[in-house]
Amino acid sequence: MTEKKTVNRPSSLPGKKRAREPVCILGLGMAAPEDIARELAGNPIVTAARTLVGPGKILERLDWHPGEKIAAGPDIPNLCARIKSASGRVVVLCSGDPLFFSLGASVASFLKPRKVRIIPNLSSLQTACACLGFPWEDTRSVSLHGRSDLLPLAHALMSGRRVFLLTDERTDPQKLSAWMLERGYSAYRLHILDGLHHDPDFGAQARRRQTFSVAAAALGKAAPPRYPGQRAILLEPTKPPVSRPFGLDDALLSKAGGMFSKAPVRAAGMAALGVEPGHTVWDLGAGSGATALEAARLAWEGQVFAVERKPDRLRAIADNRKKFRAANLEIIAMDLPFSRSAGVTLPPPDRVFIGGGLSGPQQAAREIIVDAYSALNPGGRLLAHCILLSSLELTRGVLKDLGAKTRVMTFQASEGRTLAADLRLEALNPVFLVLGEKNHV
Repeated sequence: MTEKKTVNRPSSLPGKKRAREPVCILGLGMAAPEDIARELAGNPIVTAARTLVGPGKILERLDWHPGEKIAAGPDIPNLCARIKSASGRVVVLCSGDPLFFSLGASVASFLKPRKVRIIPNLSSLQTACACLGFPWEDTRSVSLHGRSDLLPLAHALMSGRRVFLLTDERTDPQKLSAWMLERGYSAYRLHILDGLHHDPDFGAQARRRQTFSVAAAALGKAAPPRYPGQRAILLEPTKPPVSRPFGLDDALLSKAGGMFSKAPVRAAGMAALGVEPGHTVWDLGAGSGATALEAARLAWEGQVFAVERKPDRLRAIADNRKKFRAANLEIIAMDLPFSRSAGVTLPPPDRVFIGGGLSGPQQAAREIIVDAYSALNPGGRLLAHCILLSSLELTRGVLKDLGAKTRVMTFQASEGRTLAADLRLEALNPVFLVLGEKNHV
């Protein structure tokens, strides 16, 4: 009988690196910090960790844990680099749900292709909707943490849905409501929830809830937050959303001295520009803002800037913005060309429309076109509506000198007018459309 020999095999081959443990991203839910700390003491994932990363207020309560503790701060790239270089098991603790406006998504993205294990938990959105008794599957969520602009809120409001806001110390319900009113969003209720991160007791949370109309909140009736930085706001629409078809009715527009592009001309201009949902659009010499309003509806995930200098026209634009709920339309009071308004900067545009300002001195008109075209993102388009032949020739020549791919169209339409018991056609002024397209880099 042949004796079998036992061979002791090494657990890993010489020279081959041992696979690193996946980073565990653990959601902490919505309980109070002391309750979270007690739960973590019995969690085997946490007890076996060599490094813990998370909010300082939680790590302070885990003094029993012998591992390294890294408090999460605003410098996310540096934090992720420290996580990536750590050895052994790393557990990242995230308040609420780790993939809902939380550290978890940033860490998971940074660590690729290293394996990441994500353990979800109750989010602030779920907690708020449970407290209010609202379904949350069709709620738009917006984080205003660390943001000075309200563009994400504008996009959410334009959807017509409920909007859930994660706020910080700078989010003032009074200023927020005033901003909504000036953009025509008065038909909302504000449900303000204080200390949402502190108390999972829905009964206690309901007693801390404040509910106001937008008009009442704009008057400053909301009480100061009991827990600064831990306030959530849910915006509930009280009327059905307004439909946003392309093509505004000229008769409904507020006008300043008749300065606006007529509907057929706007339609041709928007078709030539090709405004897409996420675009940034400039309307230079915006008049009463009719073209800017059409662009705002098309760029419903982007932003539109209506630039005008005359006070009566600026008032008309503001009135039209409110009337047509163009929340993503910003009104800029400034002179053109840009060199006359030092200190005013706008984000680079994908589309530029020039409806006014080209009939003045030729040097100023030339500067307006050069400035706008130079600011365009690669592949962007600039469209000028020209009434005068001199403006047509100037625009076409400047765009050609700048290397733009140009196209010239003329547009003439007529509108029906009543004459006795019949109808006649009245011609609108012919308009030249000069389009310049910037090459991709």
